[in-house]
Amino acid sequence: MSAQQRSRLAGLRITRGALIVAGLELGLSLVWLLADQATRMQMSRWLEATPDNVFEHGRVWTLATGVFLERNFLALVLHLSVLWMFVPTLERFWGTARFYRFVAITSLVATAAGCAFGLVTGDMYAAVSGLDPFIYATIVAFGVVYARQPVQFFGVLPMKASHASNVRRSPAICGPYVLAHSSDE
Repeated sequence: MSAQQRSRLAGLRITRGALIVAGLELGLSLVWLLADQATRMQMSRWLEATPDNVFEHGRVWTLATGVFLERNFLALVLHLSVLWMFVPTLERFWGTARFYRFVAITSLVATAAGCAFGLVTGDMYAAVSGLDPFIYATIVAFGVVYARQPVQFFGVLPMKASHASNVRRSPAICGPYVLAHSSDE
């Protein structure tokens, strides 16, 4: 990365890895959100992970592409804000390569688990999409790595990072099925 590129990103206070993940999710999700119903159906068929897509039709790439497709605009805004506020701190601490491994492992394992759970329960069309598992894991990791760091929860409530991450830890552990249905319309 050149010095000129670094100086442009320095004003945003976002790291390259977080910016790439945010850009992928923002780009794909905005195309889906702004598309008509027929285009959404076609995109979902080829990009969104469902037990039917993965196990019946063999579209295993949807385990990776579905991660970057968020079907809810408010969730997309919240994902982007977490990617801008929390994630760069972790990426600087871990390095970009380890950060990408963290993104891949948390997202792919949770998406595969969500699809497997849908298969077991017979809900073959439950869409498992978005960066929710990665976002929850990021908040937990932030609480672990910076456990003694003071943070302002909701901007007004001072607490340690480990306590703030406990607020988000329970949804991350509740299971992929909850995440699969959190973006249903």
